[in-house]
Amino acid sequence: MRLSIRLLSLLAVPSILQIFSFTLLGNLEEHAQKQLRIAENARATSTALDLLLNDVYQVLKQHSNERDLELDAIDPSFIPSGLRQLDLDMERLERLTENDEKYAAEIGELRSSVLRIASDYSELIRNFATKRDAGFLERKRMWSVLGKDAHKVTDRTSNLVAREKAIQDEAAKNQQNDSNATKVILYVAALFSCLSILTVSFLVMRGIVSKINVLVENTKLLVNDKNLNEPLTGSDELSLLDQTFHEMAESIRDANYRERAVLYNALDAILVLDEGLQIIKCNPATTKLFRTPERELKRLSIERFIQKDDVSLFRDYFFKARRFSSQPPLEIQIRQPQLPSRHTHWTVRWSEHDGQFFCVAHDLTDRIAAEKLRDEAISMLNHDLRSPLTSIQLTFDLITETLKSGHDIAAVHALVQRGGHNCSRVLALTNELLDWDKYRSGQVKLRRSKCDLAQIILFAGETLEPQFKTKSIDFVADLDSIFVDADGVELERVVLNLLSNSIKFSPANCELRVESCIQGDFGQVCIRDQGPGIDSTKLDKIFDRYFQLEQQRNEGEGAGLGLAICRLIVEMHGGKIWAQSKLGHGSEFFFQIPLYQENNRGKING
Repeated sequence: MRLSIRLLSLLAVPSILQIFSFTLLGNLEEHAQKQLRIAENARATSTALDLLLNDVYQVLKQHSNERDLELDAIDPSFIPSGLRQLDLDMERLERLTENDEKYAAEIGELRSSVLRIASDYSELIRNFATKRDAGFLERKRMWSVLGKDAHKVTDRTSNLVAREKAIQDEAAKNQQNDSNATKVILYVAALFSCLSILTVSFLVMRGIVSKINVLVENTKLLVNDKNLNEPLTGSDELSLLDQTFHEMAESIRDANYRERAVLYNALDAILVLDEGLQIIKCNPATTKLFRTPERELKRLSIERFIQKDDVSLFRDYFFKARRFSSQPPLEIQIRQPQLPSRHTHWTVRWSEHDGQFFCVAHDLTDRIAAEKLRDEAISMLNHDLRSPLTSIQLTFDLITETLKSGHDIAAVHALVQRGGHNCSRVLALTNELLDWDKYRSGQVKLRRSKCDLAQIILFAGETLEPQFKTKSIDFVADLDSIFVDADGVELERVVLNLLSNSIKFSPANCELRVESCIQGDFGQVCIRDQGPGIDSTKLDKIFDRYFQLEQQRNEGEGAGLGLAICRLIVEMHGGKIWAQSKLGHGSEFFFQIPLYQENNRGKING
């Protein structure tokens, strides 16, 4: 039921009862006024009757017997005046009773009695005047008739007075009853009004205020991003408002969810800073950029992550962003604990309403690294491919000149050999680049099986035996028969590459040692040479693509992808590869491959 209809229904009952009470009070008031008029009329009539009765007594008192006639005590003027007074009294009574037909008839009879008294007096006076003593007996009879007529008037008047008194008393009683009834109705109406108010208040409290409390509570829950109460049922306005509120809350949640999804899935760091450049809020990309958990970032100054030399520039940029609505992006380095600095690209907007900076920091490190890698690749192609190709071009030019000049075939043969060597270098570089791309893009699929590490290492040593003999290097293998879950061909490539690398940088007449052992769930191989060693600052980079040591650059051998390909192959097997070295004391290359386990075969193969 609609709330307005419900309220009208609740208010209608007491309103109807109030109207009914007022109607009763009106009727009682009207009845009381009527009783008052009746009482006043009865009082006036009673007074008029008393006057009439008094005037009748006055007439009778003045003309009560024959003696008065004989003594001439009767004032001739009194009779007419007395009769006129009686006539006036009757006219007053007739006016008071003219609206009551029954009463008018009684007053008419009373007038007739009064007129008879007047007629009796007139007849007595005339008889006395004409007959004197001779008419004594006749007048005696007339005095008797007058007495009877006078008694009739007095009796009738007394009865009418008594009746009027009774009417007055009845009217007064009715007025008292009306007054009492009015008080009762007022008390009952007041009591019922109070009960109605309490009832309406209770129903309003239960049906309206309780729903308003639910709306208020839902508002607080929405502000605190908590689940709302169950929607109110019903078709009243508050229930419809609550249902609309739930729909609005759902829309807000969807919008917040999408906003959070954008915020938390964004690759760029998104931060909110206060006026003091302290972090108020940030997304996961920020924690990744600064290598600091979110709970530790809160209320930290962003300046602590800026290079000291750039803090003044960074602070000035935010000062200008607060003064001007648009600022060009800022590129600045972020320092991280025990990690290399990262290049970032900042855009900032100041919100005067919130008193906060809204920032987006884009990490340029990978892009710069990619650009550097591109430059290194171009440099490698420029240096490592151009040199053998130029040499090949010069070789063919020399062959042409040699043939023209008529030199012997031995010189031509030497030039051809040199050209073939350079072609082999170009082919090796090309193959290395193609292999790297295959491994990096996942085109190479491992064919894993049970492989013996010792056999793979020994076979690789036999393959490289000519290179060992050329530099008089002793190949020492201290190997155990360890079975690993691997692709034998790819694993052999790793060993060949590592051994070739060690042979290349080892001096003549030295020892190159290979050892194998089991480390936990892995088979481990160590290749130890007696070369010049590697600077500790470059140990983490030697497995990066296109990275070459100075010796490699000077010799112009390879594209710097051999060790990078080794790392890809080992990691594809679920293992790891690393190096240990000290300048002047040789180098050690380690790699681990998962052991072959029959019961875990499916898991290992992946």
